[in-house]
Amino acid sequence: MALPTSVNDIRELIKTPLPDAVIESIICMVNELVGDCLTSSYPECTTENIFNWMVCHFIQAMDGGSATQKRAANGASISFEQYGTGEGLKSTPFGRMVLMVDTQGCYSGLVADTFLFGVIGDPTRSTSGGC
Repeated sequence: MALPTSVNDIRELIKTPLPDAVIESIICMVNELVGDCLTSSYPECTTENIFNWMVCHFIQAMDGGSATQKRAANGASISFEQYGTGEGLKSTPFGRMVLMVDTQGCYSGLVADTFLFGVIGDPTRSTSGGC
């Protein structure tokens, strides 16, 4: 089931220089990955909020952060907020909202699980039972 989110809905939530086509592709991807889980797990309003936050998370991740302007008593200054990398949904404010509200774990369908397998030992040691 397609969720009724449009590019304009997303642009009302987040400022981004990304073109409409990129936002549409993110909406489509999130819908394919977690749309069914969200619509079967939550009422309409909660589904829409979580879905939109997921889309905004990917937009923030693509933008890399945001510029925020702060004024000091002696003049203007600008500071940049850079979102964390390698932290998944924790790396953006919208992603953190998803983690807090998505109690059914639909967000797990957004990213591939990674599994790390390592071996520790001496590669030159013989395992043939000899001395």
